[in-house]
Amino acid sequence: MENKKIIIGIVTVVIIISVFIFLNTRTDVTEPTKPVSIRESKGAAEERILHVASLPWEPFMYEENGEHKGIAVDIMDRALGNLNVDYDFILIPWSRALKLAETGEIDAVLGATHKEDREQYIAYTPEQLAYGRKEVIPEAYLLKIDYVLFIKNVNKGILEFESINQVILDGYTVGVNQDFSYTAKINDANWNTVVHFDEEGSFKALQNDEMDVFLANREVGLGVLNEMGLSDEITYIDTPVDASYLFLVFSKNSDYPNLDELIEKVDEEFVEIYGSGEYDEIYDSYIE
Repeated sequence: MENKKIIIGIVTVVIIISVFIFLNTRTDVTEPTKPVSIRESKGAAEERILHVASLPWEPFMYEENGEHKGIAVDIMDRALGNLNVDYDFILIPWSRALKLAETGEIDAVLGATHKEDREQYIAYTPEQLAYGRKEVIPEAYLLKIDYVLFIKNVNKGILEFESINQVILDGYTVGVNQDFSYTAKINDANWNTVVHFDEEGSFKALQNDEMDVFLANREVGLGVLNEMGLSDEITYIDTPVDASYLFLVFSKNSDYPNLDELIEKVDEEFVEIYGSGEYDEIYDSYIE
């Protein structure tokens, strides 16, 4: 009987000790431990993913085999990578990208230029505003692109470009893309336009004689023509109509931490990328 009491006592002590150890070593599910961020030492701002959007616009922004590629994408990736900024990127219709920037659902739009009605929701820098309002050439930019007039091959040597006034006086019908911001000089031109949603629609219209010329970026236009199999039917006039500077612009309604500081640092990175020759390396990797 005495031995039985001793055994019961030992068992009781073991149970008490086991319960004590369990309660003091378990992780309480109501108070989970905070996961350690790989960027914890770099500050809270860099723990927030930067959300960026743009339109498919090869060779500047496009998707191939599930991977985002392009001249502009690579420049942005290099700049944000140098700043240790994590980001995600989506390709959607241009009007949709601008709307998401307006509501603050995305933080930035890749490949935009200045437009007055966007000033309500885009945090343009003073340099970007000076370019948009007074055509002062910016030091910091994402891309400089040329706009040319595409024509049917049969009209080569017949249709020409000397100036916007010449195009207007000659009565050309000019194709443009919907919601696309060109340059102040192009936007203000009082020429007869035909509007289509994208390059594919405009080139089909040009092929069907619904317009005389189509105004587009040279590299983008050539890429689309190649994809459509129309390179033998449509060409372009060598003389550019105008040049445009494009930017990575940020939404005023974004809640990204320290956004003003990020904008300034991104522009500094762009200046460095162009000054170091990195841009030429990126461009040459896409354009033969």
